[in-house]
Amino acid sequence: MIRKLLNGKFLNDRPTESVTAAAFIIAFSGVVSRVLGLFRDRMLASHFGAGETLDVYYAAFRIPDLIYNLLVLGALSAAFIPVFTSLVAQKRESDAWKTAAGILNLTALVISGISLLFAICAPWVMHLVTPGFSEESMRSVVMLSRIMFLSPLLLGISAVFGGVLVSLKKFLLYSIAPILYNVGIIIGVLFFVPTWGPVGLAWGVVLG
Repeated sequence: MIRKLLNGKFLNDRPTESVTAAAFIIAFSGVVSRVLGLFRDRMLASHFGAGETLDVYYAAFRIPDLIYNLLVLGALSAAFIPVFTSLVAQKRESDAWKTAAGILNLTALVISGISLLFAICAPWVMHLVTPGFSEESMRSVVMLSRIMFLSPLLLGISAVFGGVLVSLKKFLLYSIAPILYNVGIIIGVLFFVPTWGPVGLAWGVVLG
């Protein structure tokens, strides 16, 4: 499945042969992502100020973000990319794609299970991780966090595709991903929040 998707005309951009070109693509995309991140934070501050809504949002974000950082970000960088790259270099493409498919399935299964468990236990977990909220605010934290537990799953799947793209020296789409993540949150602030209220922030994260 991964191979078929990456062989599409749009996704199958030519590999970046030059280290300088790859560094430029990543650096430029990083700068754009940072600028959008500042714009995102500015929009959040202008819409909600320094009130409790943003505190609820950031509190709800903690555990989903922790799941992604612990289970996906480090593990894929340390294990998957070197193995996949090595198999491709050895001309064992069939084994490489089977490995990628297996990692994708395992990532989806593990993160889905853990996210579901935390979503069920969210009222107790959030009381431990983010104490000090009123009961009404804590209910909002729990509701937003349950929506955001979709985020680690989608980011995990994205990370597998990103690892494949990096291994194949295709850096453009990999570099665009953080930009689109910020764009999703900005869309949430501009369009979802006016319709759904603060819960629109959580759906903006999922969209990103």
